[in-house]
Amino acid sequence: YGIEIRQNKHVYAMKKAVGAVLFHCSENITEEERHKYGPHTKDSWCKWQSNKIAGKSTYTTKITLPAAIRDELKPNFQELSEDALLNKCLHGLT
Repeated sequence: YGIEIRQNKHVYAMKKAVGAVLFHCSENITEEERHKYGPHTKDSWCKWQSNKIAGKSTYTTKITLPAAIRDELKPNFQELSEDALLNKCLHGLT
């Protein structure tokens, strides 16, 4: 979470990055849904996105967050991604 806040300088980008933290390794969702918040660039930290853009198939799925835990954490992540809180972090040093 902290890394995502420091790497992004706009509230929308921060919100998207916070979503990526929660969903990136969650089970019971499609690959497309799991990776939709990751950067859509060929140099993305999200290997699924970078493979998709580059036309490669080197990504292997790594599910490490059970759906039940994700569902319990989701309200916390929603609170952590509220505009009022993220606006306080715009300087990127939090």
